[in-house]
Amino acid sequence: MYIDAGTAPRFRNLIAFEQCCRTSRDHFTSYAILLDNLINTPKDVAILKKCGIIASTLGRDEEVADLFNSLCKGAYLRTYSKIDYLEQLFKNVTQYSEVDRHKWRARLVHDYFGTPWSTISVIAAIILLILTMVQAIYAILAYHKPPK
Repeated sequence: MYIDAGTAPRFRNLIAFEQCCRTSRDHFTSYAILLDNLINTPKDVAILKKCGIIASTLGRDEEVADLFNSLCKGAYLRTYSKIDYLEQLFKNVTQYSEVDRHKWRARLVHDYFGTPWSTISVIAAIILLILTMVQAIYAILAYHKPPK
């Protein structure tokens, strides 16, 4: 998806059309809501850029994140919309995010590997723990088999 200065007005006009026209489906509104749910921070934009999902000519990733976070304000999905083409994708993402292993991994990455310094601290703590265990094992061995 290519994002430029005209993306916000274009999406807003399409969403406004879908909101006003009763016979139209909610294709752009549901797509914009999906992007709003995927993109919360500039880091999310950077990940999507890295994967080649979006390309942007806007200045910073913060601008892209702000664009999608403000795009759907006041918009709603109609409940009588029979088939939402993104419904299965929403279900798959929700199902993936509800698995405990994925929650733990996300929390681990967010809390302990968010910055390079926290990553270095965790690695240093693990090394110190291993060295302490090795020292304890040698102390136990030296107690049971003293040197001659």
